[in-house]
Amino acid sequence: MSVTLSLAMIVKNEAEILARVLNHAKVFCDEMVVVDTGSTDDTVNIAKACGARVEHFAWSNEFSAARNYAFEQCTGDWVIWLDADDVVPPASQQKILALKSQLDNSIDLVNCS
Repeated sequence: MSVTLSLAMIVKNEAEILARVLNHAKVFCDEMVVVDTGSTDDTVNIAKACGARVEHFAWSNEFSAARNYAFEQCTGDWVIWLDADDVVPPASQQKILALKSQLDNSIDLVNCS
């Protein structure tokens, strides 16, 4: 049985590039969580239009605090984090889908590059 995979992202003013990574991620993610840290552009609306759940986090100059908050919002068995400028080519999307079918509780971490 395949595990569920959540996407965790923290963003601020990424309207120009956000849709690309979210459209890639929705191929292999069961949930997309975008944590906005104070965007003044159309980032939030774009994230929602792509199917992401948007949460808000007041930026405190602590990247790790924002990232950990994003992880806490995820409900999947596994979490992947991506940045707004990441590109996940179709071949990699298919590899992630295949990997999901092989993951179980005996594995603690998968590092993809």
